[in-house]
Amino acid sequence: MDDIALQIGDTIGKLHDGGVIHGDLTTSNMLWRSGCFVSTLLEDKAVDLYVVERALLSMHSSCGNIMMDKILATYRKSSKQWSATFNKLGQEKL
Repeated sequence: MDDIALQIGDTIGKLHDGGVIHGDLTTSNMLWRSGCFVSTLLEDKAVDLYVVERALLSMHSSCGNIMMDKILATYRKSSKQWSATFNKLGQEKL
């Protein structure tokens, strides 16, 4: 499970740094698909992270918090824009 969380966080960080926003990032559909779009908006990146967090907490309640913590920690290491995105994520949760 740790390895999966690391891969998810790393991949989301790389996608976001490349301007690619998934738009419906859940554990059920984490394959690259044509529904992804390109954006440099922090709000789009924060929404991607928010959606994956909601999905983890609702569909994987026994380990969702732990997985999300690991995903965000790896995202932080992978993304050059992690700080601004995390700030926006905090605003989205309000």
